[in-house]
Amino acid sequence: MFKSTKGLLTLFFISLFISLFLILFLEEKEEDEFKILSEASLLLEKLNSDILMLRRHEKDFLSRKNSKYILLFNKTHRTIQTHILILIDDLQHEKIDSRLLVSFRKSINKYADLFNQLALKRETLGYHESEAKHLELKLIGKKLRTAVKDNKELNEPMHSLVHHENNFILQRDMKYKDLFIFEKSSLSKKIKDTNIKTLLDTYANKFLTFVQEEIDIGLNENLGLHGQMRNEIHESEEI
Repeated sequence: MFKSTKGLLTLFFISLFISLFLILFLEEKEEDEFKILSEASLLLEKLNSDILMLRRHEKDFLSRKNSKYILLFNKTHRTIQTHILILIDDLQHEKIDSRLLVSFRKSINKYADLFNQLALKRETLGYHESEAKHLELKLIGKKLRTAVKDNKELNEPMHSLVHHENNFILQRDMKYKDLFIFEKSSLSKKIKDTNIKTLLDTYANKFLTFVQEEIDIGLNENLGLHGQMRNEIHESEEI
């Protein structure tokens, strides 16, 4: 009987040990899962603020025309990518569907890619008339005005041509492109000097290239790269 009691006590202590071990194990597992879900919740909040910061850098770049905002934009985008990867890992660990998060990553990456395309085009054109292709256009226009300044027949229409160029750049209105083309065609018929005519053709080609780049960028926020960016960022915000 003593052996039987001793055996029961041994079995009791073994069962108690196993029970305590399971309780501690489950508590530790629950604590780990709580930490993961808390981290995921904090990262989601951070993503919202990061998106706002991303849009702020975009708007600052467009309004202030400074390349430092391109660097800030891409730095924030890299932070977002890192947070998304951690979130996807956390959700998969908890067996939570991460497809929406994958869709969000695709949309935000597309938005960032479009922004960088736009930024590159804007840098190529020049932020101001003293830079890049903008400067080239201004210099050749000035050269043309100088070449015809003593010719009364050509001087006035040449000034009108340059005026249409300036108006397009300031107002981003396609009617000034049409007026430019019409004025250039009329002016070209009056020019006898082949050098001036060649200069005029070069000026017109540079202007039309400039116009096309602006069209690609988007003459307003609903067109071109501007419009595509709006669509992607709105989709990512909804997700």
